[in-house]
Amino acid sequence: MDTFTTELSDVLGQYVPYDGPHSRETVLDAARSISALVRYINNATSPGRTTLAWAHTVCSTTSSLCAAVHGMDQLFDQLTTAIEREDPTRYYDGDHRNRELARVKSAEAARYLETARMSAATLAQRLSDACTVLGTLGND
Repeated sequence: MDTFTTELSDVLGQYVPYDGPHSRETVLDAARSISALVRYINNATSPGRTTLAWAHTVCSTTSSLCAAVHGMDQLFDQLTTAIEREDPTRYYDGDHRNRELARVKSAEAARYLETARMSAATLAQRLSDACTVLGTLGND
């Protein structure tokens, strides 16, 4: 299993290197990949499967998810900052003349993103709490 994890991380690192180059396309690809990986984990851990038979596996999985969710704080903050930034080319719902409504809707989206950031922080704390308890469990 460690080999698979290392290989998957290596592949991701080659496809979307941490230090770039960065583009709109690589950002979108990375976001879509998060969704695909969650879908994979959901399927791989569904009822009837033995992938979570060991407490250590549940702990390690939860710990990795906790690390990912902790990173969402920065990501949601950056998304909020991006949509709050004044952009004279932004328009609303196909109406290129309606710049004011675009500003209003951008502010509304920023509020939702900030709420998501705070919710992610709470989720990260709960996952961290679970990891603390899970780390004390084992199997024979």
